[in-house]
Amino acid sequence: MMRHVISSGGAAEIAFMRRAFTLVELIATIVALAILAAIAIPRYFDISASAYRSMATGFEAHLKEARTAYIGLHGAAPTDFTGWVSFNAAASSSAIISVDQGLLDSLADPAATVLTAPNVMTMQFRNGLLATYSINSAGSIAATYVGP
Repeated sequence: MMRHVISSGGAAEIAFMRRAFTLVELIATIVALAILAAIAIPRYFDISASAYRSMATGFEAHLKEARTAYIGLHGAAPTDFTGWVSFNAAASSSAIISVDQGLLDSLADPAATVLTAPNVMTMQFRNGLLATYSINSAGSIAATYVGP
């Protein structure tokens, strides 16, 4: 609504009088926010899934580096994960690599047994990613990732 006001000096001034938003403006704002949410929420979950996968592949790289250190110390490749991989914050004196608390906290059940067999580790992440690390009799480490 537009209203003309004439001041005592004779000059015309235009003042806009507005008391509230119209229903159309409110609906347009809600639609715009819904569109932004529809775009942002899936991207957030994609980034989250990407972070878990990066954490899993980073751990694989650390395992392979620790395997190289093990070979340097013992002259042969390890055939299982026992002894040189520690699964708690207080690493044993013989451990070359320790699964840190940050990685354990990102698992679906941090208290779950990670070492499912002497030569197989399985980690179920919160987002559903299942990472399995295995070591064969020749000492080669392989990883498989299933899920998001």
